[in-house]
Amino acid sequence: MQLYALSEAAQEGTTPSETANTLGRFFLYPVEPLLCNIPNTNPVVTFKAMPPAGKMADGLNLVVQLDDVDYSITRPLLYGQNTITLPSDVHSGNMQVSVVDFESGDTVIQETFPYAVVEMPVVTEGQRKRLNNLVVELVNAPLAAKADAQEFHFSLLRDGWVFIAAENAASENLSIVLDGKTTVIDATTPRLEVFRELQIGDHTLVVTGANAGGNLVVRSIPEIFNYCPNANSLVTENPPYDWEYHKKYSLPAVTTQNGGNPPKDPGEMERFHQLGYKWLANLNTSYEPSGASLAAKLEKSTGMNDPRYDGLTCDEQFFNQPAYIVYYADGIKAYKNPNNRLIYTWICGKPFPSGWAEDFLATCVNASRGRGKLLREAYCRTQDSLEKAEEYLNDNILDTVVQFKKCYPNILANMGIILGNFNQLPILTLRHHPAVDYKYYLDMQMNLLANNPECQDLGCVGYWGSYYADDELHRWSYMLLRHYCVEGKTTMLSDEYGFSYIPGIVVNGDFTEGFLAWECTGNTSLDKVSGFANASQNRWGGNNGVGDTFAVLSKEKDEVSTLSQTALGLTPGKTYLLEFSTFDVDDVKAKRIDGRDFGIRATLDENAEIQEKLCWQHIDKREQGRYAHNNGCARPNLHHIVFIAKDSKVNITLDNKLAKPGENLGVNCFSVTPYLY
Repeated sequence: MQLYALSEAAQEGTTPSETANTLGRFFLYPVEPLLCNIPNTNPVVTFKAMPPAGKMADGLNLVVQLDDVDYSITRPLLYGQNTITLPSDVHSGNMQVSVVDFESGDTVIQETFPYAVVEMPVVTEGQRKRLNNLVVELVNAPLAAKADAQEFHFSLLRDGWVFIAAENAASENLSIVLDGKTTVIDATTPRLEVFRELQIGDHTLVVTGANAGGNLVVRSIPEIFNYCPNANSLVTENPPYDWEYHKKYSLPAVTTQNGGNPPKDPGEMERFHQLGYKWLANLNTSYEPSGASLAAKLEKSTGMNDPRYDGLTCDEQFFNQPAYIVYYADGIKAYKNPNNRLIYTWICGKPFPSGWAEDFLATCVNASRGRGKLLREAYCRTQDSLEKAEEYLNDNILDTVVQFKKCYPNILANMGIILGNFNQLPILTLRHHPAVDYKYYLDMQMNLLANNPECQDLGCVGYWGSYYADDELHRWSYMLLRHYCVEGKTTMLSDEYGFSYIPGIVVNGDFTEGFLAWECTGNTSLDKVSGFANASQNRWGGNNGVGDTFAVLSKEKDEVSTLSQTALGLTPGKTYLLEFSTFDVDDVKAKRIDGRDFGIRATLDENAEIQEKLCWQHIDKREQGRYAHNNGCARPNLHHIVFIAKDSKVNITLDNKLAKPGENLGVNCFSVTPYLY
């Protein structure tokens, strides 16, 4: 944390740093509306002036000039909001906004913005049915059979995504044409549904050749985001997360892919774009030393030049690094974006009124002619109770939305909440507590976005970390996106599967309560190493000691040590996942990298039917982890056992039969959760 002297009193007797000079600028930024979405029914724009702290001054004018019409207006500058009504004959062009000292004629600050006036549709309330915060149904109507043509109309109140589906309308002659130009659905379209990003205004669909009994559905939806596709898990026992995997699981629920690896087959990418999807590259822009540096990097970037991409995400900015925030905004303004590609901004933290923060937000949402988005990283670690989890989500997600709206009231349509769906111990995991079923916890997060009024009309929802998710959570993630962001549901999907936050099937999986609920034989003990779970198992984001405790099974000659616990409350015929982590305690204490198979195994009694094809043991043999704290530390094993319960209880025994004499092997992160089979 750094402190910056910005006021005159604070700066007296000090030499201002470059950072202080940067933050001590005069800021002038658009407040509302998006400058390329000025409604023709009310062609009014509002700018806010924020002078340097402690340097309020009179005698300044605001000057606004348009280049597409002969228009210029000068009026005294207000410190706060300055509202300008545009003439009725303007359409689009560049708007030059200046602050000028009226005595000297000196220009204090000058900004140039592209702008456009758009025709607003007339929409009656009966034409729109809100399903949840994220989804509004625009059309739900039966289709005439076969060759009979039907025309349907819908309107969008802002630029955004729609979902179009021809339910039960399969026919070899099916054709759905959008706005008289583009066939969006025909007999070859997967699932007879598409996503499309459309402009504000009125739209038409003409349907012919539908099967009798079909139905047309059109919904306004958020942008649905996934990072990163077509990239395999480092835990290679998971299936390949290849393009076939994504076509099966991701594409029914995601509009926009980010990073990763586009398919090498040009035909696949062509089909991807024909179906309306978008793909954004990812560019590291965290600590650019100047706006010019960022603009030059954007100019050369893959996302701005490669035809496979529709733009890029800038990765990543931090509200606790204000000087770089200012440089970033400078660079986005300086970059001309000749192909008008998408520029999205990853951001961490919560904003606070400061001048530079509002200028940054305004710059990001007005990028790409008003199509820019801020992607707020909301990666939520588990908590040890449902009540604490709800409180944590209210702070990390809900209060974040509130603070963004306080700082920039009209931001929500151009804001994304990007949740963390990474749960892959030992690579990267938000699941700090083995008692918690992360499937339910991710559902809680999505449900909050779909239902809390503060999040209504949120512009983008999605995940970072999909390739750091295990196969089960990976598939579940897309099911949640489909449930809330496409189907517009308000209820928990977990309720349909019987999931809960803490299933309670087994307890004390990190041995925080000693050997409570465990039976021990042989040479067993307890130990704790500060920082172990964060470093070796990568329980990410500051785990405050969670997971640093563990049981130790020591091998002396041929003596076998065991730990056993009975899993309770199982439903016969239902599938479950047993997981636990093993490691060499001496390696942990010596911070020694020696990835190998540790000789601890699990035995389940006759009440469990093991699903061998779904079981595996991952041995972490990495010499270097991705994160600095993940280097120079012991490498664990992860045991993954899927079984079908034949009774309401199953006894599970861990033993060190295969350990070498003298080895002290640790166990923790022991859990049993319902498995999404």
